[in-house]
Amino acid sequence: RGTREDSEKFYKELGDRFDVKDPTYLEDNNKLCFVGCDIGCQVRNGKRWYSMDQSVAMEAFLEDVGVAPTSRIASPMPNNTLLTSRPEPLNKVESKIFRSQMGSLNYFSHTLRYDIGYATSRLSQFQSNPTVGARLALDRVLKYLRCTSDYPLLF
Repeated sequence: RGTREDSEKFYKELGDRFDVKDPTYLEDNNKLCFVGCDIGCQVRNGKRWYSMDQSVAMEAFLEDVGVAPTSRIASPMPNNTLLTSRPEPLNKVESKIFRSQMGSLNYFSHTLRYDIGYATSRLSQFQSNPTVGARLALDRVLKYLRCTSDYPLLF
């Protein structure tokens, strides 16, 4: 962190010794992408707003797992009864898919999507023995994300 001049001097000296790409700077209407997060800034009504969102990464994930667009879902998990509604275990293949998708949900919930934190935490309790009820609850969280994939974090 420093002035633009100090940063440019640092990158020049670094570039003299190593093969590095040109630096990019966060400027108005010029987003930076960092580990799946788009970071942007813009001026609205005389105030500078910064945003972070994962819509591109999230849309790609949801596309990969086959979550189709759906009607609005108000919350990721309506109540705890969905988790325990069907206690029969998933088969080996479905369990592997469940764990894989939960890994992605944990990533999203720990980076920017705090709104799915509780649901993801509850679903994580079923990682060792996923059930049909947990799968149904996971499907609801995925549908919720499809409806809200464009929610940025603004500050």
